[in-house]
Amino acid sequence: MFERIKCYRKLKKADKALQGALKLGEIINDKDLISHSTDALDMNTQFRKKMWHNRKMAKEYNSKAAKVLGM
Repeated sequence: MFERIKCYRKLKKADKALQGALKLGEIINDKDLISHSTDALDMNTQFRKKMWHNRKMAKEYNSKAAKVLGM
């Protein structure tokens, strides 16, 4: 019932981790880390927009995130 809200919260946690990776990349001046972090943040933003319209997509993300991330 609350799949979209759960998915949004998990994406928010993932975004915080990616923002940390982006700052780390800027500190150590690693261009690959910066580009990968930026790309992942962009993909999360696009996914977040699509997820609000598709409940099934949010449900699948929640089940996969629970297995991979232990959330």
